[in-house]
Formats: sequence, C-alpha cells, structure tokens
Amino acid sequence: MTRRQAALWSTLLAVGMLVLSAALYPWLPDQLPIHWGLDGHADGWAPKAVAIVLGPAFSLGLTWLLLWLAAASPRGYRMEAFAETFHYIVFLMAGLFAYIQMVTLAAGLAPQLPSGRFVITGVLLLLAALGNVLGKVRRNYWIGVRTPWTLGSERVWDQTHRLAARLFTAAGVLGGLATLVGCHPAFGLVLILGASFWPVAYSYQLYRDLEKRGEL
Repeated sequence: MTRRQAALWSTLLAVGMLVLSAALYPWLPDQLPIHWGLDGHADGWAPKAVAIVLGPAFSLGLTWLLLWLAAASPRGYRMEAFAETFHYIVFLMAGLFAYIQMVTLAAGLAPQLPSGRFVITGVLLLLAALGNVLGKVRRNYWIGVRTPWTLGSERVWDQTHRLAARLFTAAGVLGGLATLVGCHPAFGLVLILGASFWPVAYSYQLYRDLEKRGEL
C-alpha cells in the first residue's frame, strides 16, 4: 500500500463513518457510549452529536499524524525500507476506529448487545493483525518495540521484532477469541501485557549477550 492509498482509504473510511452516523442519527439515543471498562461495560458517555464525530476525527488525526511523522523521520531511521508495511499499519488503525464507531452506533440502537466485549475483541484482533506484519518493520522512532537496545542495534531490532510478531499474533488471536466466547476481558489484557514486556526483556538480554561476544 502506498502513502497516497493509505491516506485516501483512511479518509474514505472516516467519511463513510460520518455518512452512516448521520443517516442513523434520528434513531440514536441522546447519549452514546464512548468508553468501556475492562469488565466490558460502558463507563463513559457523550451526547450523540459529539460521539458520532469523535471516531472519524481521531481516525483522520492519527492517520495524518503518522504520515507526517514518517516524512519527518531523521536520516537512518526513515521508513522507505518498509513503506508498504507502514502504510498498511496506518490503514489498520483507521479500520479500528471505523469498527469502534460501528459498535458505538450498534450500542445506541440495541443497548442489549455486549458492545464492550465486541470492542475489546476488535482491539485484540487488531493487535494480532499488527503482529502479523511486525517482523517486517525496520528501525524507526515511531512504531515497533522501541527500546535503547533495539534502536542501538539493527540485529537486536530484527530478532526482537521476529519474536514480538509471533507473540502479538498469538496473544491477539487467543485473547480476542476467548473474549468473544465469554472469557473475562482481563484475560486478553494479561496476554497482551505479556506479549509486550517479553520482547523488551529479550532485547536487553540479546544486546548484552552480543556485546559480551564483541558482535556489536
């Protein structure tokens, strides 16, 4: 996916969210959920006129921020080497906002739906999708497992991200499916925390081992 395609499709998703929300506006309740706790229940609300704009606004803001950060990266840490993967990740983030917007609308139209469970499942499956391409991400300052040891060594970066890719994919899929079938959402959170902290510790240990062997 090119930069132009990522910008175009992400923008179209945001516009589509607004159009769908406007079409459903007369049937929506005055208050819509915009935040869910780890128990899966809504714990944050906003007037519907605000709630239907938040998702598209955050989606567009994040899309253009990431694209600008990529262009502003310093030499040696630019994203040309994995530009297609980076733009795919940008589009995935826009897709997550679109999904959450749809869940928000569904929660307004059918309050009996377990909307929080759907949101948490979607986030976990997004992490699995990110994990699927994480091994292709090269050294940069904005996305990936950015520790002093991965940024300090291309070899440590590559090996850490191959590990993180497997962990995030497994944790996202297992946690997402478990949440969807009724497990407590905290189970998925524990898996993701483990998948996040393990590569950090691994990058430190790998860097130290390579340093002792004089391979850095």
